[in-house]
Amino acid sequence: RSWEKCQCGFYQSRRNYPIEDLQKIYIDGYRDEGFRNKSIDEAFQQIIGIPPEQSENERRVGNFMEVVDSSNSILDVGSGLGVFPYRLRDHNYTVWCVEPNRESQKFIKGLGMKCLPNIPDYVKFDVTTLIHVLEHIVVPIPFLERIRDVTNNLIYIEVPDASEFNSLSIDNNEFSSDHVYFYDLHSLSEITKR
Repeated sequence: RSWEKCQCGFYQSRRNYPIEDLQKIYIDGYRDEGFRNKSIDEAFQQIIGIPPEQSENERRVGNFMEVVDSSNSILDVGSGLGVFPYRLRDHNYTVWCVEPNRESQKFIKGLGMKCLPNIPDYVKFDVTTLIHVLEHIVVPIPFLERIRDVTNNLIYIEVPDASEFNSLSIDNNEFSSDHVYFYDLHSLSEITKR
């Protein structure tokens, strides 16, 4: 596996195996206690327990609240453990989650939130969030078009920054085998325009 950089600032992973085979773990197994060495609830509680002044998630929630009023309906795609939507719900946002992992779906539903395995086609949302999702998507433009079709006002995208290639060791988990692309501000802007 290797990374190739375009002059536009976009990085693409090259591999000798189909990424789709690797990404099957997102459906089943990714959150298994045997794989993670902790239960979903333990991981969730660990993140929720981080003091607010040290929490990346709390900063994200605070920044989001400065831009998006709680009267907006939110679709959070790639909800993971459900930490971000859970904290938004604490601030009176109505949030639907989309998470392909079955263990996470069950856990998020147990937190009292709606969680679907796929993006719904029967409802539109004011805001859709993609937090550390786009770097996993093999064909991003049709995916973003689908997101646009279910979103009325704003799409919030957060991805690892390509500048990390200059500041982190290539062995860092950020460059894990399930990341397909890395974007910088320019390349992310260009792909969203397309």
